[in-house]
Amino acid sequence: MMTLRLFRFGTMIVACATFWAPTAHALIVNSNATTSAPADDPGWANHTVPGSRDYVYLGDGWALTARHIGPTGTAGETLTFSTGTYSLIPGQNHVVSNPTSYVNSSGQTINLSLTGQTDLRLVRINGDPDLTDICSSRSNCAIATSSPSLGAEVTFIGTGPSRTDTVTTWNGHTGFTFTINNVKRWGTNQLSNVNDFQSPSPGLFTQVLSSTTGILPLKTPDGITRDVISMITRYDHSGSASLPEEAQAVPGDSGSSVFSKNSTTGEWELAGIVNAAFRYNDQPSNSVLDGNATTIADLSFYRDVILDLMEANANYSLVTGDINLDGVLSGGTSGGTPTGDVAAFVAGWGYDNGLGVGDINTWKKGDLNRDGKVDVADFVILRNALNGTSGGGGSLTLNSLFGLVGVPEPSSLLLALAGAGLAFRYRFRHSRL
Repeated sequence: MMTLRLFRFGTMIVACATFWAPTAHALIVNSNATTSAPADDPGWANHTVPGSRDYVYLGDGWALTARHIGPTGTAGETLTFSTGTYSLIPGQNHVVSNPTSYVNSSGQTINLSLTGQTDLRLVRINGDPDLTDICSSRSNCAIATSSPSLGAEVTFIGTGPSRTDTVTTWNGHTGFTFTINNVKRWGTNQLSNVNDFQSPSPGLFTQVLSSTTGILPLKTPDGITRDVISMITRYDHSGSASLPEEAQAVPGDSGSSVFSKNSTTGEWELAGIVNAAFRYNDQPSNSVLDGNATTIADLSFYRDVILDLMEANANYSLVTGDINLDGVLSGGTSGGTPTGDVAAFVAGWGYDNGLGVGDINTWKKGDLNRDGKVDVADFVILRNALNGTSGGGGSLTLNSLFGLVGVPEPSSLLLALAGAGLAFRYRFRHSRL
């Protein structure tokens, strides 16, 4: 039996002695008709476009990928989605940690001894791409809570090379050649049994956690080996009647998003992130062949860690007071008309989502302290921020914005917020009729 080994992704190699690897680039799919969203769309628009690194937009400004593909931390780095290009917020670049334990199918808590970090990266973009939320909070999170079952169908979305029409055969294995171009594509496959990749020794996984999940040690270009709790799929170039779009990762596909349907609800969930691709020893470099494999970080093990990071870091802009998320703080009143971030604040005045916790949507209404509502406390933050600009905000008052009489200014901080808030809201709404 021939041994599978990883593609070369720069200098990235797997910790197992018989494997070597690259970073994964795009999807090779049996069908070439997968360059637009599938009819049953799991999240096509949430994945970045060709020319940008493979990231999936989660919501609330957050995007997820494989750790080893970047960003590097240099100024000016961006991600591009179909709705626009967005810079990354400095300090909001987090490598996801490994869990210390998990609960198995029998309800037992199993301790794990893994590297501190895994091969997943969570970043925040500066702006709102106006995409559907996959996971913006614990109460709104469609990241899988459990591993898909053995044989479950998964859908990949990624950008990079695509296959040619040339069928190739090598040492009895049939597949396709591929060309280095840049396209966005989706494809499908079924989860394989991780035990099938444990022979010959050494196995691909250092520990098998279930039939679909094992611990993959991944040595990345920085020379550090990080454990990744991973699933795996095997490629079949002929596909099947149920899976005509069967997919395999090739160099450059790391960070591709992988979706599965919840077996109970039938709803799409983000199940994984592609981290590596495997091939036969000495297989032609521009080919994918029957038996090649793709490994995928199992996000059900990382869901809570990702949510913890999101909750601990709640800044939406590079600039304090940047309510409209255009990257700058600006605004005041011109001829009695609010402008810039002040206009956004006025438009959102009195809003309350009733949750006590803000998100990117309440921020864009003026919720600068992220408590879910837009009130005097947010006005103080905005005015103080404007005081630090060349235009200044010292002359800005609630009276000047809303034309009300006898309203105490925020310096007193003694407003009866419930009653006053209703009055402000009524007068403001009335003024817009």
